Amino acid sequence: LLLIDPLVAIIATFGFASIYAFILFFTKKRLLRDSDNISKKTNLLIQSLQEGFGGIRDVIIDGTQEAYCRIFREVDLPLRKAQAGIVIIGQTPRFIVEAFGITILVLLAYYLSQSSTGINSAIPVLGVFALAAQRLLPILQQIYASWTSIIGCSVLLKDILFYLNQGLPEYSSLPTPPLIKFNNYIKLENLEFRYNPEAPFILNNFSCKIKKGEKVLVMFAGCGPYPLTISKNTNAKKIIGVEKNPIASEYFNKNIILNKINNIEAINGDVKKIVPKLDEKFDRIIMPLPKDAAEFLYLAFHVSKKGTIIHLYGFEHEKEFNIALKKVDDVCRKHNIKYKLIELVKCGQYSPGKFRICVDFKILS
Repeated sequence: LLLIDPLVAIIATFGFASIYAFILFFTKKRLLRDSDNISKKTNLLIQSLQEGFGGIRDVIIDGTQEAYCRIFREVDLPLRKAQAGIVIIGQTPRFIVEAFGITILVLLAYYLSQSSTGINSAIPVLGVFALAAQRLLPILQQIYASWTSIIGCSVLLKDILFYLNQGLPEYSSLPTPPLIKFNNYIKLENLEFRYNPEAPFILNNFSCKIKKGEKVLVMFAGCGPYPLTISKNTNAKKIIGVEKNPIASEYFNKNIILNKINNIEAINGDVKKIVPKLDEKFDRIIMPLPKDAAEFLYLAFHVSKKGTIIHLYGFEHEKEFNIALKKVDDVCRKHNIKYKLIELVKCGQYSPGKFRICVDFKILS
């Protein structure tokens, strides 16, 4: 086309490129805004899914499925709109430029037909122009679409690069500390753990006294924070964790492998079915179910013996801690179990005036 008519070639190329540049200039802010929304909403979407499926047992027990579905919808809809906005901005100019190209072709044909040589001499130029447009427009569209995709994902890409460039924590290069040798027991007092300073506590004010060679049962074990903590810090002989949620149980097994632990057995199943089938007695039973753990206390009696210590967790208002003690007393009386109260411990605040507590008591007979 340059050899046939350089002026027409320059005007066509500049015209098509100018349209794409013009559209990109006026849509860049929208693309960046959609990119920022995608980054934020993606994080919130993953968080809602992890919280919903990770605590599916509590969601079903509390009947909060609709609340989690609402949270998901509130995050998912803006995310999809932002993604659709980027796709529309990336694909729409193709049709505008094609219409513009046809218009130019018509105007060019009219212009050339007015020359002294007439329309016959213009046919080769028009044919070459149409062929060049057919080849040029898809290339310009691909360049433009790729550029809009890059801008649309720029914020998300920055977040990924930020996390990839983060260094390892200082303790990662430290050697594994040697095991603490002891003759009788190890006592954990007010143990706390969370993944970072801004995150909520996974363990808060966790206290227990593990004798050497104890067998420990953890009901409602989740992904294994209690069994792993006990295994890492004590010399318990055997620890069994029971978890109904298959996803949490899968992570429980992965945590056992990652921490190279060989005295924990993770069982996926309902405690109502699993615990009665256990053919052994335990020295310590931990029941960290967020709510209504006392309803499963009778299961602990099936696998307890004289001297077994039970840690029963629950939520109570600070003025109604006696309710938790009454629950324990009622269940023990119902099953003719004699016990001795050791202590009642605050393990964290659930809401204003309401605390997560742990009732520790010892089976006497």
